[in-house]
Amino acid sequence: MQKKIGLCVHKMQGGSLDSGDIIVREYLPININTKVTECWEWITQRASPMFLEALRLLEQDKDYVLQKQSTNPKDILRCYPRKPEDGRIDWSASNESILRLINASNYPYAGAFCFYKDKKLIIWEAELYSDNEHYLTQNGQVCLWNDLGVVVICGQGKIRIKEIEYECGGGRIKAHTLLHSIRDRLC
Repeated sequence: MQKKIGLCVHKMQGGSLDSGDIIVREYLPININTKVTECWEWITQRASPMFLEALRLLEQDKDYVLQKQSTNPKDILRCYPRKPEDGRIDWSASNESILRLINASNYPYAGAFCFYKDKKLIIWEAELYSDNEHYLTQNGQVCLWNDLGVVVICGQGKIRIKEIEYECGGGRIKAHTLLHSIRDRLC
């Protein structure tokens, strides 16, 4: 798991994406509970000051470089566009993988989703859940609900769902107001 994400201002090279030498770079520490929302807010707060710092450094020395960008393909990480369907939850995945998807798909994006009674259900808030229960069931099965949320069984482990949106556009609600039976299953 990544421990940080980086934001940099770099020189532009025509015809090549993210390939110029880096002028300024900062990192944001992250963990399994970090939502893309927090990253987005950090980027919007830090981007302008970083551009100003890059301009100041280049004004002092037009050839200034913090770090040369590697041209070796094995050193380069590219991130390609995601599609809304990439946010669909696979309940056979581990609870950690599902939580990462929920957090990475969070606002300002469309949210991680699954289906309940053939209608789309978006999960906005969740956390890992741990107990010593042994179980035999289908992935996506609701196994516990209370005011703290709804616990769902994953391929490995469990996750507590706290806030959802059901039938898109209906607004956010507490998960236990919709899901409150061991007969409920998400798919």
